[in-house]
Amino acid sequence: MAEALGRPRLRRVATAFMRPDLVVTDAGLKLVELNVVASLGGLSTLAPYTAATRHSRYAAFLATRGLRLNGPDMARVWLDVFAGLTRARGDGPPHVFEATANPADLDGGRRFFVDMIRSAGHDISCGLVSGLDLSEDGAHFRGRRVDAVFTAYTWHETKNFVPPASTAR
Repeated sequence: MAEALGRPRLRRVATAFMRPDLVVTDAGLKLVELNVVASLGGLSTLAPYTAATRHSRYAAFLATRGLRLNGPDMARVWLDVFAGLTRARGDGPPHVFEATANPADLDGGRRFFVDMIRSAGHDISCGLVSGLDLSEDGAHFRGRRVDAVFTAYTWHETKNFVPPASTAR
């Protein structure tokens, strides 16, 4: 992490989505956890909860009092940042690969994420991270160049399913 933060582009990429969990102790502020893609939780849950609440009797009650429920468009916020961090390395739009680690969890291509990426004009493929072909000129999936790899698996899955050579590359 320290090496990544020492490089300007990697620092920009890492800190675009990073959020620390801090606690106040008698000894001062302490870092408990560093969430690298913390925005994704709000990204996929805020919009449906906000939409459902807007159509509820509670929202109707609030409207009688002149109050309107509002929530930020997290997908748009996330996509704007993501678009600023990715670039196409060939003809056509950037190609994003959503990587799954565990073969038992091949539900890559979660509809919300796939639709969101496509709404930004990006192409997307989904599959096992071990299915990436890594070479000196970059990553490829099924013979097609990949511009950005998105992963959402745990460290436990990484230890059990991701070849160490993939992580190193």
